Amino acid sequence: MGLCMKKTVNRLIFVITALLLKTSAFADVTYTFTGLQQAHGGLVSLTVTTPNFITSDTTFAATGTNSSCTITGGTNDTCLSFEFVMQSFSNSLISVEAEGESDNYFFNLGTFSKPGIYGESFNTGRDAQLTITETATPEPGSLVLLGSGLLGLGGAVRRKIIS
Repeated sequence: MGLCMKKTVNRLIFVITALLLKTSAFADVTYTFTGLQQAHGGLVSLTVTTPNFITSDTTFAATGTNSSCTITGGTNDTCLSFEFVMQSFSNSLISVEAEGESDNYFFNLGTFSKPGIYGESFNTGRDAQLTITETATPEPGSLVLLGSGLLGLGGAVRRKIIS
């Protein structure tokens, strides 16, 4: 087999291997919310980062590994937990449980499953805003492709130096 044929076969094997190793990309999704409390007038601020979009009713601790919730001003209630509810009265909602009260913030159905900046679907005057951002992380197949390319480049440089 000629040198040109060997290179072609090696490239073909490399491409097939890279395609077989390809997996879907992973993404972290960050939900950032601010809104005023209904009765006490405090400012609720919460942030949670999840490995995927929230697609079912999910409750988070006020201070968790990937979540935080604070209430400032008003009566300075302590945030206990918060929940993303997929459907309630034809809306999605964020429910914030505090010591002194519980508040529900309503958003259009499907809001929690796509990046963007969203206001409350009812005009309640609470200035509720939800920002959803997605941060992609490299897929393992791309890292394998990059690593094998660097190895091949190193081998080519080594051959040039030796000869």
